[in-house]
Amino acid sequence: MIELLVTCFPAAFQFWRLKRRGEHITVWNMHQAVFAWLVLATALFMTIFYYHPKSFSGMVPFRVAPVVPQTGGPVTSIKVVNGQHVSKGDLLFTIENSRQIADVAMAKAKAGEVVAAFSVAKAQLQAVKGKVDSARASLKQATEEFNRKNAAKRNTFRRSEIERLKNQKASRQGRLNAALSEYKAMKANVSKVLPAQQRSAQAALQKAENELTKTSVRAFTNGTVLQVALSEGATATRLVLRPSMIIVPDRPDGAPLKFVAGFSQAFNNVLKEGMPVEISCDSNTNLFMENVVLPARITYKQDAIAAGQVTASGSLIELNNHIKRGSILVHMELVHKDHEKRVLNGSGCIVQAYTNDIPGTVGHIIGALGAVKAILFRIKVWGTLVVGIGLSGGGK
Repeated sequence: MIELLVTCFPAAFQFWRLKRRGEHITVWNMHQAVFAWLVLATALFMTIFYYHPKSFSGMVPFRVAPVVPQTGGPVTSIKVVNGQHVSKGDLLFTIENSRQIADVAMAKAKAGEVVAAFSVAKAQLQAVKGKVDSARASLKQATEEFNRKNAAKRNTFRRSEIERLKNQKASRQGRLNAALSEYKAMKANVSKVLPAQQRSAQAALQKAENELTKTSVRAFTNGTVLQVALSEGATATRLVLRPSMIIVPDRPDGAPLKFVAGFSQAFNNVLKEGMPVEISCDSNTNLFMENVVLPARITYKQDAIAAGQVTASGSLIELNNHIKRGSILVHMELVHKDHEKRVLNGSGCIVQAYTNDIPGTVGHIIGALGAVKAILFRIKVWGTLVVGIGLSGGGK
């Protein structure tokens, strides 16, 4: 309507001129003016709609963190309710844990057995060390006696006595070797075997305690709990598609609120980073139009169309099955940060973009024509609110 009023001056001028002359108004004497009017209106429509595109697919995306326990079992207690804010590490609910407690007790007993075996083995090592020292002293004594009598055998000692001492020396050498072997085996047991068993027992204990910890399900992020689907006695499942509850994480401190929208591919050359836009979302619409249209800017334009992505499969791609062409995805941020609290996560929005980077007089004219789209945008928002359909309309 506004575009038609702006471009109607040829027809209005011809109508005024004919009236002044006193001529009758006919199709014949008005056709050129009407044709000029249609040409101007068409050119204006195309200019406005091309350089100032609109999207009805805007939204405020947000992420969720499904709460899925790492172990299954009956729920014994629930510590949160819908809408409750939780911090990282807060207890959400507990699962029946008698088996895990028994496993921890068994693992602790096994670890205690290894510790006791360590103490016994160390005492045995000392005892074997004493045997080695005794055998070494006995061998030394037998060796000295043999050497002394063997040196004087021709004059003093019989041959049988020398042989006895020689055998005694060999026997005591054998006992020393046996004691040394036992000492080495016991030392290896204390320094290698038992430490390995202790590490294994500690690992088993840690695993059992970890399994016990899994029965107390805690929050892994700060956020708001939603969709609590549990009750005491119900079975908590580990299926990702059936979470026990959902946490909507808090936005990181200082991180701006993000908006996304899909524009027609025909506007690829118009949409640019830094381009000014206006956003109106269902969640901040009101009858008095107070802070309904929020100024923002495009911060990122995705350089790929999602509808065109393909993955390797066992068959060739049939393009007729990809009728939907997809849209250009853009990311936007609000100019004024205090407006963020007026918009709810997930809200649907209309996004109106404005071209302002064309130099020269033509650029100024195109930029000025953006006022027409701005007025129409506000009329659209107010009208959809009045008729009660929300910001879900179509068209331009």
